[in-house]
Amino acid sequence: MGNRTPSNKPQRLLGTAAGVCVAVAVLPGIAVEGQMSKAVSLFFAVAVFVAANQLIYSYPESIRTAPPLMVVVLALIGFVQDTLLWLLVSWLAGTMGGGVDVDGFVPALLGGMIVRTAVLVFLTIAPAPRATASD
Repeated sequence: MGNRTPSNKPQRLLGTAAGVCVAVAVLPGIAVEGQMSKAVSLFFAVAVFVAANQLIYSYPESIRTAPPLMVVVLALIGFVQDTLLWLLVSWLAGTMGGGVDVDGFVPALLGGMIVRTAVLVFLTIAPAPRATASD
């Protein structure tokens, strides 16, 4: 029944996973602590980010054709969203006895910027998805 909107979900998933891993690796205020293994902690953090980003969709349909102002506004909204997600991940990890620990607002903000930038980069460098017709 018409054209379906092309999906950029794989790029968003890969960008989120890469951003979370990079933020944990490079930021001194974000670390894996507690009883869980590093892989499980990172998987849990990525899962929280992916679930929340699916519920609160703040990406342009096509980053290549979106007006620059729209990309900037959505990126700023995304920075705030991802900052709050880092704080949520840290709080959840604290209630579970281990996981990714964030030492305050500034590391969460920097982590949010890294994650959102990684997603936007993955959306930009990935091949443009083709619209498919569905019957």
